[in-house]
Amino acid sequence: MNSYNSAAVWCGRLDLHLLDQRQRTVGILEFSLRLDICTVWYRNRTLAVIHREALRTWLLTPMHPLVVDDLVWAVEGSRVALSVDGQPSHLVPEVFIGQLVSVI
Repeated sequence: MNSYNSAAVWCGRLDLHLLDQRQRTVGILEFSLRLDICTVWYRNRTLAVIHREALRTWLLTPMHPLVVDDLVWAVEGSRVALSVDGQPSHLVPEVFIGQLVSVI
């Protein structure tokens, strides 16, 4: 049994634009939040499925890399970064982290 009150849990979708060094979009990750899980999609492929509580805990106190399926969350300097399929990481805008934390 999960610890969520289903009436109070936000479910929906957030899109994260992965940017190159020139701030151009090189891909879009879709974060689909359900009652107890967050599924991360890239195009028509599922990259990761993670429990909301585990993701929330890591986002609030990111220390060591969080490896979930084909997605790696890490801290680079003071910023959160994501790597897909072992490729070079992309810094995640702080505004996106704030949005994700507020709904997760």
